[in-house]
Amino acid sequence: MRIDVKKLIFIGAASQQEPFFAAFQKAGLAQFTGTKVTLDDLLATDFQEVVLAIKILQHFDVEQSTYIHIDDPILFSRQVITEKQKLEERITKRKAIQEQLSLVAPFGPIPLDIIRDIESKTSCRFRLWTASAKRKAAELSPNLIPLTSAQLKEYFVSLTPEPINISGLEEVPLTEELVTLSSQLHTIEAGISELEHQLKRKAALVTSLRASLLEIADVTKRQRVATTTKKALSNHVFAATAWVPETRLQEAFSLSKACGIFCEELHPNKNEMPPTYLENKGFAKVGEDLVQIYDTPSAKDDDPSLWVLCFFSLFFAFIVADAGYGLIFFLTGLLFRKKTTSEAGKRFVKLILLLGVSCMVWGVLTNSVFSIELAKNNPIRKYSLVTYLVEKQAAYHLAHHDEYVATWQTGHAGQSPSSLDEFLHEAPSPNAQPFYSIFVDNIFLELALFIGAIHIIVGLARYLPRNITYLGWILFIIGGYLFAAAYLHATSIVQYVFGIPSDVASSIGLQLMGCGAGFALIALVIRHGLAGIFELTVAVQLFADVLSYLRLYALSATSIILAGIINQMAEEVPFIAGLILVILAHGMNILLAIMGGVIHGLRLNFLEWYRYSFEGEGKPFSPLTLSSHK
Repeated sequence: MRIDVKKLIFIGAASQQEPFFAAFQKAGLAQFTGTKVTLDDLLATDFQEVVLAIKILQHFDVEQSTYIHIDDPILFSRQVITEKQKLEERITKRKAIQEQLSLVAPFGPIPLDIIRDIESKTSCRFRLWTASAKRKAAELSPNLIPLTSAQLKEYFVSLTPEPINISGLEEVPLTEELVTLSSQLHTIEAGISELEHQLKRKAALVTSLRASLLEIADVTKRQRVATTTKKALSNHVFAATAWVPETRLQEAFSLSKACGIFCEELHPNKNEMPPTYLENKGFAKVGEDLVQIYDTPSAKDDDPSLWVLCFFSLFFAFIVADAGYGLIFFLTGLLFRKKTTSEAGKRFVKLILLLGVSCMVWGVLTNSVFSIELAKNNPIRKYSLVTYLVEKQAAYHLAHHDEYVATWQTGHAGQSPSSLDEFLHEAPSPNAQPFYSIFVDNIFLELALFIGAIHIIVGLARYLPRNITYLGWILFIIGGYLFAAAYLHATSIVQYVFGIPSDVASSIGLQLMGCGAGFALIALVIRHGLAGIFELTVAVQLFADVLSYLRLYALSATSIILAGIINQMAEEVPFIAGLILVILAHGMNILLAIMGGVIHGLRLNFLEWYRYSFEGEGKPFSPLTLSSHK
């Protein structure tokens, strides 16, 4: 539900400014005009180092200590970041020393000072070499002295004035003695251990750091909002304006009085756009989440949250078109329900459960359970909506002895069907489909258009008090639906369910279309003058928008056909292969159905429906609140 917001002005002594903003921040009921400050804004600028420190410390699995107030969370965080950088540097250095040790260790302890003394006196260079164990010293060079072999490698030394350059022979650099490297490694590991200990101690304060961050953030938000106030009388008096929900005006007045601040309602400026305050609970809040995907309602829009949720669930179920898939969604929702703790997560789980129930209900109504062919006497099929409509349509054709009956008789040597069941399930000719399949297909197509017409009419009706022209277009849509069946020479639900003859429906439809368009034209001319005539093109837009709902039928048919093909293929292969095929292929079909259901289920709300009942481009109500409350 959208609640109007009012603009208030607050005037008081400058000495009361800080306690005033603190009280309103705790109450979280006012959005002060000027600078809009949120926790996300602060985290993106002032406190990036704190956020980084929290991420670093969260990697250490330690028990949190009792709450300790951290006076300067930014300084604390910089210490964490510095220690982390030192730790990474030492780990990198340790890796380099370990690699050097692995190369030098097989040669044993070599006195580097003696080697350097020999080199200076003989003008020869002492070198360490390694090669594959398959290569022998004599084969490589007569100047190589073999020392040992390990890990499929041979190790050599040489003392020659000339350089040695032989394929397959690798020189091992000798920069530090083995003892020195071992000592350096020990020192580095001790430093790493100390830094890890320091970080683990700090990691026990992550909860305290986060709380301290929020406290500092709250102060910073108040300070930023305070900069938007106006000062007077040598800065002894301040004035601030804010938007407050209509339902919390009395609370705002009482809080201002308690702070010794004068408060009065103001009329917004002509071009000033108030923020949009939506207050929803339960499934309405789930619908609000869907609405926010596309846009925020304007401050004049009626809240479409529940409408969007209901029709999205219907469209999604129509597209998925399977009770078995719906059961999978429902069980998935139950699984995540126990593991989800955040409010947003809980609402998402609610949406999954709702979509699962919607798919199960629609699947039962349309005889679709994993696209398995249900027996005629199966209760799901026997009492479903589709069966009812098919039988009503078949009875209508039999009663009127029309072209469907004539076609059936032609394929059966002129004999009339002995029963409704025979007419529906025996094909009119060897290569033709039974009328049952044809009627089901026609029913789904008409239901898609029928639901589309209802959806558009609901959108027009919601804003009818604001635009009387919509009454004419509502009549126009109803008339068009009644006239379409007669114009296309098709059999409609209007005829075989409501018993309205085709010629009567056509006549009423034409009259409603004419009256609706005429009423809309008069209303448009009164509202816009002669220029209103050109707005009659809305009729073309309405026609196109209703036809757009045929995507429900197309996507639903695709999902059903794919599921049927999967089942048919699985029957023709061995059981294990068929089981794997069913799981993988149905899983892929479910993913495609979810994509189609979400994309087109939302699209029909956000484009076709919003066109007539949504202004949008609103700014969400963002009150000054305590960060710890988010």
